[in-house]
Amino acid sequence: MHEGAHRLSLHAWLGYSWYDHRLSWKAEDYGGAEMMTLSSRDVWLPDFSVYNAGDAEATLLTSRFRVIVYPDGKVLHVPSLDLHYSCVADLTYWPHDTHNCTLKIGSWVHSGRHIDISVQKNFSTEVDDEVTKSPDGQMDTMEWKILDVNLKRLSKFYDCCTEPYVSLMVNIIVQREAPAFCWIIKTPAVCLVLLTVVLFILPPGAGEKIVFGGMNIILNLMFLIFAHGTVRNAPSHTPLLVQLISFQLVLAVISTMVAAVLVRAARGPYTTPPSPGLHRLALTLAPTFCLSAYVKQASGQGRLGPGTPKSDEVEIGSEADGTRSGEQGVMAGQWLLLGAVLDRLSLAVYLCISIIMLIRSSSVL
Repeated sequence: MHEGAHRLSLHAWLGYSWYDHRLSWKAEDYGGAEMMTLSSRDVWLPDFSVYNAGDAEATLLTSRFRVIVYPDGKVLHVPSLDLHYSCVADLTYWPHDTHNCTLKIGSWVHSGRHIDISVQKNFSTEVDDEVTKSPDGQMDTMEWKILDVNLKRLSKFYDCCTEPYVSLMVNIIVQREAPAFCWIIKTPAVCLVLLTVVLFILPPGAGEKIVFGGMNIILNLMFLIFAHGTVRNAPSHTPLLVQLISFQLVLAVISTMVAAVLVRAARGPYTTPPSPGLHRLALTLAPTFCLSAYVKQASGQGRLGPGTPKSDEVEIGSEADGTRSGEQGVMAGQWLLLGAVLDRLSLAVYLCISIIMLIRSSSVL
């Protein structure tokens, strides 16, 4: 299955038979010969073609394999063919995707009055283990597993003609069975979700948060570029995994932009503090988010002196905080409190949306 090209390549043994009375004989007249083999070039072959072939040169089913002829004129032909035909890929659940591919075979020029197609009642399909298994028989080398095969005879009248045209519709359902590939896709996706959580936990005034956010954005972009090679031609549905990573990317960009504004506000120089309404709202929500250290700093009780070590809840990487005093320190604390509350609110919203997205994407994780 080539998802990017929306094409299925199938190696199959296609068995079909017909009667040619010109090739019949009496077995007793020829020493009891019950069958004989002939070159496919020496007998008439039906002009079966793949109507939805992926390659124009592979439309006609041609074969150099020999045919088996029986005394009653029955001709059996079981050629080994490489079929390449169009199949619209549904990548919604990529990399655990399942595709329903339809192969349409019929005569290119003959109507149903000349070549009729019927399906045997005892028709069956199977995948040869000798082809798909490794030499030791322990590993399956197929990336795709055939779940079901259905055949249906179709008869259609066209406006140009009065006679029906008969074709055979083959529905093949294939499912990706590549554990290593699935883990290569899923593991980075889950790690990116966790990295985005860490981005919200970092203190709002820390310069390291901007660096970490930038790295997170780059990693999300790299994943989307990696997935682009497979899912860029998805016809109708965007893969759930790509939706999840795109959501992570948007949140990482927003958090990094907010962090840049807060770092600038927290490091002064300060002219005005946050508006009284925002400050009161931050003081109200701070206990809920366990931000007592920021409340003390915003009220002037937790200012850091020149020789006082910083608390774990105070932003890292800000050496200038130890020298702040007076109004500048209070305004800095108020801006940091507002930033911390915004970060925790964003984290709460992010966790709620992420849980919903993870539940929605649980079928691919």
